[in-house]
Amino acid sequence: MSLVFVPLTRDDLAGWARSGSLTPARAFAVTSGLRTAFGFAAPADTEDAEYTVMNIAGLAALLAGGERLVAVADAVVADTADEFGEVAPGGLDWAGVTALFAEGSAELAGPVRSALVGVTVAEAWDDPRVESLLSEGSLLWHDVSEWGTLV
Repeated sequence: MSLVFVPLTRDDLAGWARSGSLTPARAFAVTSGLRTAFGFAAPADTEDAEYTVMNIAGLAALLAGGERLVAVADAVVADTADEFGEVAPGGLDWAGVTALFAEGSAELAGPVRSALVGVTVAEAWDDPRVESLLSEGSLLWHDVSEWGTLV
């Protein structure tokens, strides 16, 4: 099992919580490709790698849906060479969700989203505005039971 970080919209989150399952369009995990690209040693740097993946998923959510909203779930995924750790977990059960992370810095995230319309995660990653958002703006942890407050 791996931790999979799923970028979401509010509608995605509500639908997943209510139906009990979701097949996400995108998901990210700590993979060999990500470890190589970011220089993380296994297993010593696992926590830092997971933090990076959470930020990647948050950026993907921001670019696709306008705000950073990420679910973390246990899932079986195949290792990939993708430098950003993109994986295809298939269907995910709500019962496997371990945490939610939501935008804690809307005043910083909004202008970044507006400036990067139509840009991919790979294109946005090194943008100084994204670097500033990731260093100055936080994603706030929420227990899974709090999903209703995020939609």
